[in-house]
Amino acid sequence: VCSSDLKLQEGVLGMTKRRVLDKDKVAQAAADIVKESGLPALTFGTLAKKLDIKSQSVYNYFHNLDSLLEYLGTCLMKDLYAELATGLIGLSGKEALLKYGEIARTFFLAQGKLVGTIQTIQNYPKDSDFVQSMEKVLGIIGKIMDGEKDIRVDRVTFLQAFISQVLGFTLVESMGFFDTYDVPHNTASFRKMLETTADAFI
Repeated sequence: VCSSDLKLQEGVLGMTKRRVLDKDKVAQAAADIVKESGLPALTFGTLAKKLDIKSQSVYNYFHNLDSLLEYLGTCLMKDLYAELATGLIGLSGKEALLKYGEIARTFFLAQGKLVGTIQTIQNYPKDSDFVQSMEKVLGIIGKIMDGEKDIRVDRVTFLQAFISQVLGFTLVESMGFFDTYDVPHNTASFRKMLETTADAFI
């Protein structure tokens, strides 16, 4: 369960051992750790400390760290898909592509360091929920392209370029790379980059 199911009422993570836990509450605690301290900080030990439970108790909800990261990544992709599906209603062609990029960038920036979970997707099989959810997010771009009759460049080439730009720019930006190396970045520069690519397509 994702989206609002991972958004708990304020104060839930200050729970005592007597408070009833469930998978989503454990996942929310894990997400908070990643957002605050980065992916390397997430272990069953730090998670148990955050929840004020024994480390062994975490195994009641997730078999290992990989299964937890898969769950977080799946939720991330499902939430993004939901926002894209809603935000792109009534749009097509170049307008839809630019809106896709805008929604994805805004979403990833709001997630902070949690975006790092996407980098772990290579650890999971094609039939995993994580990979399947990612493919649905990327599949939206393909559907936008399918609605266009006149395509100026090879479809696969454009798809690869657009995905690389949207995900590459937003992931690097959300991880603070641009700020660290003093690289200018803003909404205008991001949109200009996408417009250049979209103009080559439509």
